[in-house]
Amino acid sequence: MTARWYENVKATHGDVDAYIRTRHLAYMDRWREAGRFIADNSTVLDIGGGNLFPELLTYFKSRGLKYSYLDVDPAAVDSSRAMADQVGLANASFALGFNDQLDFPEGSFDAVFSSHCIEHSIDLSATFRELNRVLKAGGNLERFSIMLHRIRMGRNNWRIPVVSRG
Repeated sequence: MTARWYENVKATHGDVDAYIRTRHLAYMDRWREAGRFIADNSTVLDIGGGNLFPELLTYFKSRGLKYSYLDVDPAAVDSSRAMADQVGLANASFALGFNDQLDFPEGSFDAVFSSHCIEHSIDLSATFRELNRVLKAGGNLERFSIMLHRIRMGRNNWRIPVVSRG
């Protein structure tokens, strides 16, 4: 976290530790919701994983997930890898990279998880092609975003594009 981020949170929320805990709880809620659609022992790619925390890593470990992490921030990749080592998350890999250029073989993952990240892609079409490529047939894209990319289908009827492999 940058000093500027810290000072902004302190000025707007006061207690930085309480703010971080609230954010962690919200992130755990997203993973638990997504986890309803991800079987134990699945291979999972987390795009834009950010700064992981022990409770989340323990959740992955308890589910037996084969976890792969991708982020554009070298410091986040390094700190998350170190934390995974501390928690003893053995089935994990950590990489630096962009979500429209995934360095994984075709059909590598049962699920891809992304929380508030994919919508920042410069080329959404390339990103969704890559996500589709690395998902196994029947795999799930678990995406959480406040910015919905919508297509107008008729009066008051909106659809969100879904990636599926068949």
